[in-house]
Amino acid sequence: MSVPLYDGGSFRLYGNRIEKDKGLFFKSTEVTYYDDVVSARLAGRTLTITRTGWKPSIMLDFRRKEHARVALDIINLCKS
Repeated sequence: MSVPLYDGGSFRLYGNRIEKDKGLFFKSTEVTYYDDVVSARLAGRTLTITRTGWKPSIMLDFRRKEHARVALDIINLCKS
């Protein structure tokens, strides 16, 4: 099992994917690979990730704006 580059509690950023926990009673994990990411937009403490096709966007909320900036930098580095 690989070690996350960033752990945000309910989501984790790895070298090739984003994992986001879903569900309250029936827990599951939503996996998005960086190949499916079209764009990432930062607005304050919220990072919105747009995916390809009919897949809905992912919104990641952070406690601090600096943490959101670090996560955006990780996505940009790993995507290229």
